[in-house]
Amino acid sequence: MNQAKRKSNRLQNKPTPIESENGWSREIAALLLIFIVGCFVYGRCVNYEYVLYDDPNIIFDNERVVSGLSFENIYWAFTNPNFGLYMPLPTISFMVDRELFADWAGGYHLMTMLWHLICACTLFVVLRRLLDNFPVAWGTALFFTVHPVQAMTVNWISARNEIMPVFFVLLSIEAYRRFTVRRSRVAYIAALGFMLLALLSKQGIVLLPLILLILDYWPLRRIQINFHNKGETIRIAVRLIAEKLPFFALTALGVFFAFFGKTQFGVLEKNSLMSPLDNLGFAFTAYIRYLWNLIYPLRYVTAYSPSTEWITLWVALGALTVLIAITIVVLVLYRRHPYLILGWGWFVLFLLPVSGLVRYASESIALRYLYGPAIGLYLGLAYAIYERTQRSSQTGASKMQGVGRNYWIALAALTTVLAALCFWQSGFWRDSETLAKRALAASGGTNAVGHNHLAIINEKAGRLELAFEHHRAAYENDPDIFKWKMNYAGALNSTGRYKEAETLLKPMLAENPDNPRLLNLYGGSLMGMMKFKEALVYLEKAVAMDTDYLAALLNLAMCHAYLDNPQQATRHLEYILEKYPGQAAAKDMLDSMKLP
Repeated sequence: MNQAKRKSNRLQNKPTPIESENGWSREIAALLLIFIVGCFVYGRCVNYEYVLYDDPNIIFDNERVVSGLSFENIYWAFTNPNFGLYMPLPTISFMVDRELFADWAGGYHLMTMLWHLICACTLFVVLRRLLDNFPVAWGTALFFTVHPVQAMTVNWISARNEIMPVFFVLLSIEAYRRFTVRRSRVAYIAALGFMLLALLSKQGIVLLPLILLILDYWPLRRIQINFHNKGETIRIAVRLIAEKLPFFALTALGVFFAFFGKTQFGVLEKNSLMSPLDNLGFAFTAYIRYLWNLIYPLRYVTAYSPSTEWITLWVALGALTVLIAITIVVLVLYRRHPYLILGWGWFVLFLLPVSGLVRYASESIALRYLYGPAIGLYLGLAYAIYERTQRSSQTGASKMQGVGRNYWIALAALTTVLAALCFWQSGFWRDSETLAKRALAASGGTNAVGHNHLAIINEKAGRLELAFEHHRAAYENDPDIFKWKMNYAGALNSTGRYKEAETLLKPMLAENPDNPRLLNLYGGSLMGMMKFKEALVYLEKAVAMDTDYLAALLNLAMCHAYLDNPQQATRHLEYILEKYPGQAAAKDMLDSMKLP
């Protein structure tokens, strides 16, 4: 009787309550295994350092975060972007980490890993109730836990802002399911509340209302596509869309948050948005590149080159053709395999805001963006294996919990392979140098971010010539990136190549006359060529624009000293020591000027 009830509920896709003690114990065992496997794959992270890729800017050099949790800092998190991203909840979580772990990067890694494992467990529970299919829900959660592309998100502290919104989205979906079952106003409000929390973590989930509409079709079955009764289908569709209007209002708020975050770098004022036509071509190819990295996750790197020269019209059209073909297959099979609509729709819609459709000049694909969208593909894969093994085991006598043994074998084999690859990929995140070298190895030496990080590491170690080579390689691989040009110019100055630096900086300064760093670098190159009077003009302008710019203040004091203006030099050096007590270079220069 109970089995017949479960079968009837599954056919109608109504949620089945877990009534038996065996049901609860099986869920708890599944959750424990997800947690154990995740700890095995990622647990080494407690011994890892933070990496140079955004971690200093977002966390460890961010004065608000390092000063810990306070009402003032919480207010700042809600009213200011954090390094170009509006992400108040992750920022506050970093402040909590600061209170708990101070400068120990392993503690931050531990908390990020726990967020991921909690998210994976939540995914299992939500899908278990949504699909009423334990094997598929567990398989999806296991793939989500250990797929190799997750190594970047879980082992990179700053990428916590990809994990937290997915956690809140899953809670929103569960609340929405409860609303559809019980017609509970409280559940509906909770679904809206969780979506808002997701948007306060990051705004990539703005198309959640469209995912809810897909869920209305399957597995909730609140609407049937009936071509023989189009009027009834349209009436129900309009009602369901109207029901989502508050969610779409939150979508509009999320779009505002996203653009507000970008204003920190003045990207809108600088008109750095790429053209819609360029972005369309990029987005088509981005989907294919993301799919490829999910299928072949062996050679991915920290950050991909933003160069788009290879994206010709034919390449973009080819990518579009592949996407259209996949979509047609999904639509053709929608009656027999409705999970394909949910899986493909989840992937396409959640990835759309970060696919490059709205893109800035220096942005490319980033595999951390797959954290939430790829759930749809994990679900499709788990369901496809489930269906295939169920058919192949119909004649077999061996069953485990009502599911063919072949499913569990396939699930175990695939999870083991993915976990091993993820364990291997995670090892590259132990420190910045290892990660940068891996990026160069995987990209054939063309990854500009990897070269830049190795340059910084070598500069700190005093290996200026080796740092110079990496700065030059970063510039040569991505010559249009402003940051690499500036860093290369600084390296030219550091190694005494002042004329080359001046030649590189002059046209850059003509385009950006109010950039303090450019002004300082240009003034430094002129000082190197003994043109102190000319240098003074640029250095004074740099300090006027940023009164606490240490490098420019030091250069300005030195310039005055060479021009035999001891009073001016002393004034600047005393100001430096007032703002930066113990600054060795300023103290030494001031002491030398006091000598008879």
